Amino acid sequence: MRLFRYLSKYFEGPAAQRLAESESRFQAYVGIASDWYFEIDKDLRYSFMSKGILAARGTSPEDILGKTHAEALGELARHPTQQSYIEALERRAGIKDMLLCRARPGKPELWARISAQPIFDANNVFAGYRGVTSDVTDRILAETALKESETRLDGFFAAAPIGMAIFDNQRRYLKVNNTIADWNGIAIEDHIGKKLDDIFPAYERSENVDFARILETGEAVLDMEIVATLPSRPDEE
Repeated sequence: MRLFRYLSKYFEGPAAQRLAESESRFQAYVGIASDWYFEIDKDLRYSFMSKGILAARGTSPEDILGKTHAEALGELARHPTQQSYIEALERRAGIKDMLLCRARPGKPELWARISAQPIFDANNVFAGYRGVTSDVTDRILAETALKESETRLDGFFAAAPIGMAIFDNQRRYLKVNNTIADWNGIAIEDHIGKKLDDIFPAYERSENVDFARILETGEAVLDMEIVATLPSRPDEE
């Protein structure tokens, strides 16, 4: 890179050999890394891009060198995350784990996490950036799918006309719906973390679902009828 080319002019003999070996090791690590590394010059144009971007994005480093980030991405640079990155570069700010999205019309989004450190010379004059970028598309898409699934579950729970609950392996409530809360005469939040025995003191003495057997065998219990008295209706079975 630029630093190696600059220093190599001032080293001779063993020192030059050690410098060359160090540069060779660095280039080898950069070449096999799944992340891609970059340098930006004082004019905010890419002056170095490792080949990791070719594997991750199908983009050749040569297609980026000499361009600003906005020029390299074209229309894709309009995404709010890209604009935030460009603004940070223009402020000469340090960048840590910023998420960038490439939203391509008609194609899946691509997400990357980027960190970059501004470089200043001996006179404290801005000289550019060094940074690293990682592809995090799979993680972002998985998190998005999980949030969508949780939203659907919450909606299903809230709208269900039947009592629904989720327990942990200690029979503690993790989640209940409004129907269960109304039956028990206890607020939803007052269920969470409590055991069935806390809500129904007589639970242990009644004929009930064998939670231990369900956890041991992994087999579901279906269509089991239980006769009980609800806290909200103590005079009814």
